Amino acid sequence: MNIDIPPVPEFDFDNPEIIAKVQRGEDLGKGDQEDGLPGAVHGSAGLLYAVMCWQEKIINIHFTKELLELTGFVENLLKYGPPFRSIDLSGCVDAVDDEVLELLALAGPSVTVLDL
Repeated sequence: MNIDIPPVPEFDFDNPEIIAKVQRGEDLGKGDQEDGLPGAVHGSAGLLYAVMCWQEKIINIHFTKELLELTGFVENLLKYGPPFRSIDLSGCVDAVDDEVLELLALAGPSVTVLDL
């Protein structure tokens, strides 16, 4: 299973509303991927993968850098997924931080192999 983070939004800099925000120094947000809006990519992707892991009886997972950067993905996958046996984070050295390491506790005591 694989997933990519959404592309960086492209803003219409001819739009007067966008121009006004830029002039005021406001953050333009994430476009269609804004948190809480329909279609936003956040923890719901983790929930989808958790269900797929239960259905397919997947107990060994390998995270890619892109998955670790997807807000809420790791948390929801580990929290609602099946009892994973091994978690592989190899190749994600740039994306593994304290927050990711703390989230690994959500996988519970079933994890016997953790590959960093």
